[in-house]
Amino acid sequence: MTRHVINNIARKYANVREGVNSVMGGKVLEHEGKTIYNEGFNKGKQEGKQEGKREGEMEAKQSIAMRLCNMGLKVEDIAKAVDVSINLVRQWISIPADAGDPVALGRMQETATPH
Repeated sequence: MTRHVINNIARKYANVREGVNSVMGGKVLEHEGKTIYNEGFNKGKQEGKQEGKREGEMEAKQSIAMRLCNMGLKVEDIAKAVDVSINLVRQWISIPADAGDPVALGRMQETATPH
């Protein structure tokens, strides 16, 4: 009877040791580490996509603003059309903030110059 009890205790101890080894030996920790890594990777990937989308939208707005400027639209009208500030449109087309509208200035120079 004593031998049977001792064998039973020894077997249970071995099972406990195996359970502890599986937890502490890396299975649970490895899983948690992979989960944390994947969450961080996916979050970074999503943020990168969003930033890329914003940059692409601004590049498109700048391209449209340049075309509208070449068509002779006023800076204020261009800013409204592409939904950005007047100062940003001025930066894109390299006009100092204290300068007048380039289209109006150009027209004034044309009318002042005799043909």
